[in-house]
Amino acid sequence: MPLPLRPGRRDAGNPARGDGLGGHRQTGLFASRCVPVPGADPQLPAGPARSRFSGERILELDRPIRALLGLCLALIPLCATAAAPRKTTTTAPAPKAPPLRVVKLDAYRKQVGANPDLELVDLAKFIPGIQLDLRYATRNNFMGRPLYDTPRALLRRPVAERLLKVQAALAARGIGLRIFDAYRPYSVTVEMWRSKKAGALYISPPSIGSQHNRGTAVDLTLFDLKTGKPLPMPTDFDEFSPRAAHAYTQLDPQRIENRRILKETMVANGFYPLLREWWHYGYRDWQRFDVLDVPLDAVP
Repeated sequence: MPLPLRPGRRDAGNPARGDGLGGHRQTGLFASRCVPVPGADPQLPAGPARSRFSGERILELDRPIRALLGLCLALIPLCATAAAPRKTTTTAPAPKAPPLRVVKLDAYRKQVGANPDLELVDLAKFIPGIQLDLRYATRNNFMGRPLYDTPRALLRRPVAERLLKVQAALAARGIGLRIFDAYRPYSVTVEMWRSKKAGALYISPPSIGSQHNRGTAVDLTLFDLKTGKPLPMPTDFDEFSPRAAHAYTQLDPQRIENRRILKETMVANGFYPLLREWWHYGYRDWQRFDVLDVPLDAVP
């Protein structure tokens, strides 16, 4: 309903023009502006919609009142939005991965009987001229003690066949392969993980196993066929530092070149590098092989 007018003084003026005496009513914050309405009855008394001046009607409130009303109108949609119930969305939990399948000796023998490609082969017998430097069969490793009971390098047959091609390609350049590690029993990976000496960047968690556990990864370097000595590489085996990464370039040119030769030859024969370890290469078709926990000395 219209705001009632409070009594106040009128300034002198001409009511017919809507100013002065007939134009402005001084009421402080509630001051109003009145203008003549054509045809209004001058005998009607002033009421809520009229001023007490004949022929006048209130048309607009003063600025403070208009600003306050505008603010209230602007807040109405905001209040309605805040009061409206919000739609909630629920995300279904991700399905849990199935437990890791770890194949023991008896199951491994059955698998090999059904599929000879699953066989672990001895690299020393399968690849003539290859060198072995199996650190995990010695104390010269990050664990500081032997982890293998016997110094053997084993790989699945298709992987070993690929590595044989690598050796043949390198031999044409007077270079041979030297093996640090190949198949690694799952129980050894668990032991490494629990020691916390290397960290998740360098040791696969037992929950997923590693390619070493599948017999599809190999750690290796190069050696000179004439001298039998290893070629200079960026770091020693299992140096867990930025210098071991393939992208590291603050090295002498010979070490960078030897790293490149090894990488290009391995990639050309179906392997792929681990970017943070220049010595580690995995077989591209590794997914079809199970994780094994077969003792090294149990393999013929």
